[in-house]
Amino acid sequence: MIPILGSITLSTALGLCLVSVFLLFIGIRNKEAKYFISAHRTINLISILNIFSTFLLINELIGSNFNVKYVAHYTSIETPLIFKITALWAGQSGSLLFWLFVLSIYTLIVSYKEQKAVAMYFQWVLLVLALVQSFFLILLNFIENPFEPINVDFIVYNGNGLNPLLQNLTMAIHPPTLYLGYIGFTIPFAFAIGALITKQLDSIIWIK
Repeated sequence: MIPILGSITLSTALGLCLVSVFLLFIGIRNKEAKYFISAHRTINLISILNIFSTFLLINELIGSNFNVKYVAHYTSIETPLIFKITALWAGQSGSLLFWLFVLSIYTLIVSYKEQKAVAMYFQWVLLVLALVQSFFLILLNFIENPFEPINVDFIVYNGNGLNPLLQNLTMAIHPPTLYLGYIGFTIPFAFAIGALITKQLDSIIWIK
């Protein structure tokens, strides 16, 4: 049931991403704040759904639900709890979801700090963030779904387990620390695009 909910959550987030992009385009074209406000709220909801889906996968990893392909490939009953959690970024689909998770947190922070901003450049900022999230959601929905059920004709009682090379503390924290930096650059990139398109270079001092 939870894997189905996870897939539905990702699909809903992708649909809302398309809606937010459409609203932002209309708002930018017509210069009407009501479209921007609706898109702003939609992007917040998308980020919350992305975070929720990540916790759903973590729940499946901890609970050793081997009916999920990703869980069966990267965890086992014998895998320690801490490494069941870090298995979230052990494979490609989990890494993509974790990337989206971090990006969603950054997006919510920016959205909260700029919640009263209706400047044209900030509408482009949200548009860039929505497009980036759409890219990852397309991958997660159509290519690398982390909630994909395992396709075997027998009951799976145990998984492959996490690669022994990844079962140490330094390897567990290495990917997240890299991701925090890599993904963080999406925010200044979005602000730079917004400022350049609208030619409001005074809105972000460092772009000069």
